Amino acid sequence: INVSNDDSGISKSLDLMVTQFNKVIDKIKSVASYDSVTNVSGLLYGDTEVLRIQSTFSTLFSSRLVNGSIRS
Repeated sequence: INVSNDDSGISKSLDLMVTQFNKVIDKIKSVASYDSVTNVSGLLYGDTEVLRIQSTFSTLFSSRLVNGSIRS
């Protein structure tokens, strides 16, 4: 068995995770937005569940890892 660090693999995985996270946040923003110039709102504008999902995602990725557990 050969065990070694794969820094490029970790970097690629983190890049992919950040890209996908940003896509989800962009999609949430587009469906939950309101344009005051055109008076057009997204399909889920004002939906509290969408806001909760966005908040949960943001908290998940802005928390820090301490002693093997996630803490805010």
